[in-house]
Amino acid sequence: MPFYRNLMREVKLMKEGIHPKYEQTTIRCACGA
Repeated sequence: MPFYRNLMREVKLMKEGIHPKYEQTTIRCACGA
């Protein structure tokens, strides 16, 4: 699978420590629904 191999190579090249931490949130409409 060439696509999968290329994808894994790109993931390894990403810099560590520069991306924000994502946290789970609850989004509510202004109408209260």
